[in-house]
Amino acid sequence: MGPYLGDADRYSPRENRNGVFGMAFDSKGVLWYCVSSLNNYMENLEYGIPSGLYRWDIMRGGKPEFMGCVGTPERAGAWISEVGCTSDDILYITSTNHMLDGPQLIGVDLKLFDTAKACTGPLITDPWCDPDDPGYQADARANKVEEECLGANPPDAQLPLAAKPVLLWRALAPDHIPDSTVKGLFWDGGKICGICGEKAKYAFTIEDGKLASLCAFADLPAEEQAKFEAGCAKKCFTKDDFTDLPYVPGRQYKAVASAEADLPGGKKLVGTIDGLLALVTEDGVCALGAPCANGPIHALSATPDGSRVYGVGGDEEDVATLFTWDAKRGLRPLGYMAFGGTKDDQDYVFRLTYATSLAVSPDGKYLAVASNERLGTVVIYRIG
Repeated sequence: MGPYLGDADRYSPRENRNGVFGMAFDSKGVLWYCVSSLNNYMENLEYGIPSGLYRWDIMRGGKPEFMGCVGTPERAGAWISEVGCTSDDILYITSTNHMLDGPQLIGVDLKLFDTAKACTGPLITDPWCDPDDPGYQADARANKVEEECLGANPPDAQLPLAAKPVLLWRALAPDHIPDSTVKGLFWDGGKICGICGEKAKYAFTIEDGKLASLCAFADLPAEEQAKFEAGCAKKCFTKDDFTDLPYVPGRQYKAVASAEADLPGGKKLVGTIDGLLALVTEDGVCALGAPCANGPIHALSATPDGSRVYGVGGDEEDVATLFTWDAKRGLRPLGYMAFGGTKDDQDYVFRLTYATSLAVSPDGKYLAVASNERLGTVVIYRIG
């Protein structure tokens, strides 16, 4: 560990982004953590500023102490992704610096670490910490081109949000977070109703984009229980419900419906457990392709006039994909359901990795999507 070498002005710190990435307690209850910084790379090339290692004897009323920069003089650590400490006080730090290089693992034996001399070590000589280094500049330019390309080609659904995501897991914290998994939802007029839970079963309602009620399902009157169960019920299909559904060769046994949506004229849009979509009419079955990379089609919901259908699919251990279909434009994957939040309101941050429920509002203006995972969340998009 050693002090940072360089003039801060060269890193354009006007909009530096600082953050704590990874924390761990040692055997004595002392907290160790890393603070990483990033320069204003919106207007400049991106440069890695060596991360600082800190110790904080927080349990005994101590104050944070700077222990120097992470890494060695020849290989400093800039962007830290994780910090962990073993029972015998070996502190491990993973770093993703050196731009396009692979990650590195740094080990620090805290039993031998002299905290009194932590900041008196040699200066950093790692050229990748010098913004004027030709190799670093070349990688920084390549990285900037890549980020600009990603920015122009976002993988996330670009539908506008109608409200902040409804965080059921936060409403059930701290004791029942796992019971926030959404099993089904439906619209009751302008109100969203749903059922969530694994071990315990809950009923919730959302009005005006906010959680209006959340209670144990057993506490609902019998008629309300029946309404919620009917609204959230998902049809179980067999291979006999539809014939000639599309399949991937070698997986004919997966040509089984998993979701359907009614269309005008007696037509149906049908999704399969293998993630394929088909239009079923009295004339036969027309295969439409695969709207998501893998996994079943979990849910389909048509707009009130039947002109468009929204759907969601994806493997439980992958990322769910939102898609849409209409007769004019065909099948269109919309992307992942994620939003990075804003500078002023981090409550907008969400990422639905396993979404199995969605429903279009009766007026066709909104689409509600819910995640069937530990951090149960309901997202409401504006579609009309």
